[in-house]
Amino acid sequence: MTIIANFSVCVLVLFFAFGCCIKLLSVPDKMLKWQMHFFELYGLTRVDMYLVGLIELFGIVAMALGLIAGYEVFVFLGASAILF
Repeated sequence: MTIIANFSVCVLVLFFAFGCCIKLLSVPDKMLKWQMHFFELYGLTRVDMYLVGLIELFGIVAMALGLIAGYEVFVFLGASAILF
């Protein structure tokens, strides 16, 4: 992958790591309340929010492994999981 593609994947990993942190660890509290309100607008519960956080975590791990190991397939799988 090119340097620009690697940088883009790194930005995605960091962005979704922060989102995953909010959903799984409830950190920071203000962001959790905002996200919970967003989920409740669609009729979802805290359990649904946790499951979305797990899917994001899988995507983050897959993309990071793809960057480290150089396997573009892992990056694609991780991005596909986050797209879900």
